[in-house]
Amino acid sequence: MHNANDLEALRDAEFQRQDQARETAFRDTMLVRAMAYPGDDAKAGWWFTGRNAALEGIAEWLRDTDPVCVVTGDPGSGKSAILGLVAAVTHTKRRASVPMTTLGVDPERFPVEAVDATVYAQHMTDAEMVEAIAAVARVTASSASDLLAALDGRAKPLTVIIDGVDEAATPESLCRDVLRHLAQHSQGRIRLLLGMRPYLVEHLRLGALGIGTLGIDLDGSQFADPTGLRSYAVRILAKSVTLSPYRDGREGSGRRVAVAEAVAEAAGDSFLVARIVAGTLAAAEHAVADPYDPEWRRSLPRNADKAMVEDLDRRLGTDAQRAIDLLRPLAFAQGEGLPWENLWPALASAMSGREYGDDDVLWLLEEAGSYVVEAVQSGRSAYRLYHQALAEHLMGGFDARVAHAAFMDVFVDAVPLRADDGCRDWSRAHPYALQHLAWHAVQAGRLDDVLEESEYLVHVPPRALTPHLRHAVSEAARGIASVYRCYLETHSHLEPSERRQILALAASEQGIDQIRENLISRIPSGEWSVHRTSGNGPLSSAVRDVMVDESGIIMAVACTTIDGVPILVTAGSRLILWDLRSGLRYGDPIEPDIHVGTIDCVIQTDGTIAVVRSPDWVRAWNLRTRQQVEPPVGIPNSTVLDRSIKPVVVEVAGQPTLVTVDALEWLTAWDLQTGECRGAVALPVSPILVAVDAAEVDGILIAVTVHLESFRSIVRTWDIRPTTAFDAVRDPRSYQVATPTFVEVDQSMSALVSSSSGIERHDMETGERWTLPLETTGIPAITVLPRDDGHPIAVISDGRVRTWDLRSNWPLEQLSPRVPPRIQALAGVSVGTDFFVAAVLDKILLRLHPEPLDRMEIEHDYTGSAVACINIDGEPIALAIGLISGLWIWNIRTGDLQASLASQHEALACTYVNGSPTAVLAGSGSVEVLDLKIGSTRSLPVDEGSGFIRTLTCAHVDDVSMAALTRTDGVTILDLTNHRVVDFIALPNPVNAALSSKGDLAVAFLHGLALFRRRP
Repeated sequence: MHNANDLEALRDAEFQRQDQARETAFRDTMLVRAMAYPGDDAKAGWWFTGRNAALEGIAEWLRDTDPVCVVTGDPGSGKSAILGLVAAVTHTKRRASVPMTTLGVDPERFPVEAVDATVYAQHMTDAEMVEAIAAVARVTASSASDLLAALDGRAKPLTVIIDGVDEAATPESLCRDVLRHLAQHSQGRIRLLLGMRPYLVEHLRLGALGIGTLGIDLDGSQFADPTGLRSYAVRILAKSVTLSPYRDGREGSGRRVAVAEAVAEAAGDSFLVARIVAGTLAAAEHAVADPYDPEWRRSLPRNADKAMVEDLDRRLGTDAQRAIDLLRPLAFAQGEGLPWENLWPALASAMSGREYGDDDVLWLLEEAGSYVVEAVQSGRSAYRLYHQALAEHLMGGFDARVAHAAFMDVFVDAVPLRADDGCRDWSRAHPYALQHLAWHAVQAGRLDDVLEESEYLVHVPPRALTPHLRHAVSEAARGIASVYRCYLETHSHLEPSERRQILALAASEQGIDQIRENLISRIPSGEWSVHRTSGNGPLSSAVRDVMVDESGIIMAVACTTIDGVPILVTAGSRLILWDLRSGLRYGDPIEPDIHVGTIDCVIQTDGTIAVVRSPDWVRAWNLRTRQQVEPPVGIPNSTVLDRSIKPVVVEVAGQPTLVTVDALEWLTAWDLQTGECRGAVALPVSPILVAVDAAEVDGILIAVTVHLESFRSIVRTWDIRPTTAFDAVRDPRSYQVATPTFVEVDQSMSALVSSSSGIERHDMETGERWTLPLETTGIPAITVLPRDDGHPIAVISDGRVRTWDLRSNWPLEQLSPRVPPRIQALAGVSVGTDFFVAAVLDKILLRLHPEPLDRMEIEHDYTGSAVACINIDGEPIALAIGLISGLWIWNIRTGDLQASLASQHEALACTYVNGSPTAVLAGSGSVEVLDLKIGSTRSLPVDEGSGFIRTLTCAHVDDVSMAALTRTDGVTILDLTNHRVVDFIALPNPVNAALSSKGDLAVAFLHGLALFRRRP
C-alpha cells in the first residue's frame, strides 16, 4: 500500500533511475563515439574530425522552430559521433571538457542548454521511450499523447536528442506510433533531434503531414565529408599506435597522406571503416611500400565486416578466431550489455565449443579492446560492442538458436543454490538474467523450461516476462502462463513476496498443485499462505494478453488490419489502438470527447476507418492519420445503442468462423461450413461482459473480450483452440452473484453463498457443500446469529424471512410476514434464547421477531447502507450507517432511537473488546473503534491510498478482538484489543473476508473462495 508521499517518493526515485540510465548510455556509448579515439582508452582525448556541414545544419535547426531534425546515414557514417558532440557541447557541465576551437565548433552556434537531454534508444520499447522522455521533463506519461498533455505550459519546448532509433526493440513502431505523433502534435511543446538509419525515415511520414523537418543525410553530397574522413585517417595512422610506421620521423608526411587517401577512398562515407582500416595499418610492422599500387588499393576493405576480419587477422594471426569467439556473445547481448562476472567466458565457451576463461577476456581487452565498450549499469560493469555494425557481422551466419540457448543455460546455471533445499535462489540471480532471460528463451524455443521455475516467476519483472508468455507451447507451460496472467493487473506492481502469494492463489484456483506447493514452500513461517480454494480460477490457459486502459470505461471493441498489422480498437472515453501480435499500444489514442457506445471498422481506399456510435451521434476516424472524417454513406445520424453481446463472424485460413458467447459465458468458435466446434474458452466470472470481437492473427483465431471489473475495464485476448485440461468446464456453483457471508461451524469456517437459485454452504476446510433451495427470482440477503447453544442460525430474506440451522443443516421456521425482497442490509442478535433481526430498507428499519410472529417498522430520515446488531445488557441494539447520514443507534425491542452521531463511514461491525460492547466503523484513511457503553472513541489509521472499502467483519482469536477490513486491493487485519494494524494481504479484488477463532482468514472473490492460513 502506498500513500501520496510514498507515491511521490517512488516517482522521484524513478526519475533518478532514468537520469542515471541516460547518463550511462551517453557517457559509455555516444560520448565515446563522439571523441572518436580509435583505441580502447577514451581518456586519450577528442579525435572528432570534420562534419562541419552537418554540425552547421544542426545548429540552424536549434535556432529554428521545426519540431524534428533527422540525422541519417549507413552504419559507421558517424551519426552517434555527431549527436554525441552536440550533446556534449550543449551540456552544462561537459561543455568545458570539449576543445571546441580544435574541433572547429563555434560555441555561439551551440548555446548551453539548447538540448535538454539525450536518450539512447538501444533495446528500448515504445513505452520505455515515452517514459524516458517524460522523466526528462519530470512528468509521468504512458503514451505520446499523455506526454504532450503533460508538457503544456512549458516556457520553451523540450528538446531531446534520440540516437540509435534503429537499435530500439521495435524501431518501426517507435517511429510510427511515438516519434511521429510527438512531431505531428508538437505545437511548440517538444523538439526531437533523431539519429537513425535511412530506411526508418519513411516510417515517420512527416512530409505527408506537412511537418517542417530538417534531414541531414551523412552519405549525401551536401553533408558527406571526404576531407574530414581523410584527416581522421591521417591522424589514426600517425598517432593511434606508439610504434606506427606512419608516425612523424619514421615516414614522410607524403606517404602518410597517400595511404590516408587510399583508406578514405575505400571507406567511402564510413568513418567506422576508416577507423578500423587505418588502425590496422598503423599497427603493422612496416609501412605500405607503394600507396599508389592499384592492386593494394583494391584489396582495402570497403565495409565494416571485412575491415574487422582483416584487422583481427593481421593483428592476432592465429588468435583471430579466439577474439571472434569472445566478441560474439556481446553481439547477442541485450540491454546495456553483457556482464563479465564469470558469465562472459562461459558464454563464449558454450557458443564456440572451445574453453575460455577470465584470462582470455583480459587478453581480448588488451589486444582488441577497441572493439569493446565498458558501461556501468546499477554499479556493475557491462560490456558491448563498439558499433552495431560489428554486432551484425558477428551474428551473421551463426545459428541464433544456439546462441540464445547458450545464454539461457549459462545464466540459469549461474543462479545460486539455496542451502536448505538445493533449489535455485532467484532472489540472488544476476539482474541481466531477470531482465532478459525470457527473451533469450523465446529465441531459443525453450520458454517452457523457464516457466517451470516457480521462483523465477516470483522475481522476474513482469514487463520482462509478460510479452513472451504467448510463446508457451506445452499444456503444462500454458497452464503456468495462465497462472501468471491470472492476476497480472494486481501483482505487476507488487513486491516479490506479495507476488508469490498472488501466484499461489492463482495456481490453487486452477488446480496446478505442484506450482502452488513450490510457491507456498518459500513463504516464511508466520506469514499467510493459501490453504484451499473453490472454483477453478478466473482465467484459462487460453488467455493470450491482458490489456488495461486506466483512463476510463471501455464499451466497445473492433478488430481490423493496418499495413498488415492486426489491430484491436478499444472504444470508450477515447479510441486506443493495440497491436494484437504483441499486446502493445499501436500509436496514440484518439480523443473523441464523447463516450463511445458501439464501433465498427471498415476498409476504404484511403485506409482503415473506425466508425463509432452513441445513442444520438455517429463519427468516424481514419486510424492511420488519427483524423476525423465523414462517416461512411448509409449510417444514420441516430443509432439506438444495443449493448447485447452479438455473434462475430471472422475468416480463419479462408474458412468463415462464428464466435459466440452463451449464457454461461463460454466463448465458442464454430465452423460455419460444417457446424463443428473449433474451440471454446470459459470466460472469467465478472459482473459485466461488455464486448466481444475476433480476428485472425498468424493463422490463429484470436477473440477479444472486455469485462468491467472494479471500476475499470480489462481487455483480454484469447487463443481459441481445442479445449485442454486447463480449460476444463467451469463449475457453475462457483459462479457467485452476491457477497458471501462467513460463519464458523464447529471450528470450521464456512461460506454462505447466495444466488437466484438458492443458498449454498461451503465448508472451506473440507470442501463439502449443502444447499437450501429457494423459490425466488431475487438474490436473498443473509446474516448469521451465533447462539449460546453453539447452533449458528442463518437468517435469510428473499421476500420472506426464514432461518437455517447451520449445524444440523435443517431449515427452521418462517420468521416474519412478507418483507420487500431486496433490502440494503441485514443483521441479527441473540438475547438469551430469543433473537432479533434488523433489516435496512431505504428509509425504514425493520425489526423482525420470531415469537410472536411480528414485524416493526421504524421510519427515519436517511438512506441506510449497513447495519449491525449487538446485545448490550440484555437489550438488542441495532446500529445503522448511511453514506452521508451518520450513525444511528436503536433499541430494536422497543423501537426507540437511542443516539445519532455524525459519521462518514462505509462499513460497520459490532463486537466485544475487553468485554465491552463496541462498534467498529471503517472509512477513508481510518477505522474508528467506539465503546458503546462509555461513548469513547479511538482511531486506528489505515493507509488512505488503499482501494475502496467493501466489508468489515469482527472475530475473537485467542481471546483477542480482531477485525478484517476488505478493500478492492486486499485485506487489512486489525487487532482491536491492542489497537494496532497487524497485517495487510494484497489480494486481487476480494469482496469479503473474515477471521476464524483459529486465526484462519476466509476470503471471497467474484469467482470463488479461498482459505488462508499462517505458515507454521
